[in-house]
Amino acid sequence: MERRTTRKWLRWYGSPRYRLINNFAAIYIVLSFIHIFAIFQSRDTYAGEGNVVTDVFADNGVATGSLLLGTTGQFVFLFDADSRDVGLHPIENIHSISFKAPERPQQRP
Repeated sequence: MERRTTRKWLRWYGSPRYRLINNFAAIYIVLSFIHIFAIFQSRDTYAGEGNVVTDVFADNGVATGSLLLGTTGQFVFLFDADSRDVGLHPIENIHSISFKAPERPQQRP
């Protein structure tokens, strides 16, 4: 025999419907956060802020500066902030990619 509580709010918090609503609410909150975070990141990237790298292509050997959007096992995604172009380059065509690490602030003795 199942024991039922006389308090209405305890029955609601233990019910399967409450857990279902909470699961959907948690999923909605997580997806909303990811969406809003992606919007802010894309605005910063489009404004030219991000990981600025110096890339040298194997074809011409000229160093260019661009924003590193991401990499996969076979491709590198670069964004040129001046021309607003996104380049998808195979790994084989890139001779080197380098970036300058941010300097640490000087600590006082």
